[in-house]
Amino acid sequence: MRATTGLSTSEFDQLAKSFGQQTENEGWIRYEREVEQGNRERKPGGGRRGNLKSFAEKLFLWRKAKLCM
Repeated sequence: MRATTGLSTSEFDQLAKSFGQQTENEGWIRYEREVEQGNRERKPGGGRRGNLKSFAEKLFLWRKAKLCM
């Protein structure tokens, strides 16, 4: 894990937990703002499903891409 992300497994798990919570909060804030503006067609979670299921998978890919830049 450290070689790929630069973090130990426990550090990554802790970061993934806070990343997931922050991402959900930002999603609801964006939803509420767009409802007020009339730009929203679906509730959060509606629409197409992504290939990366968990926030840990998303964070791992983002972190790996960030280190390769």
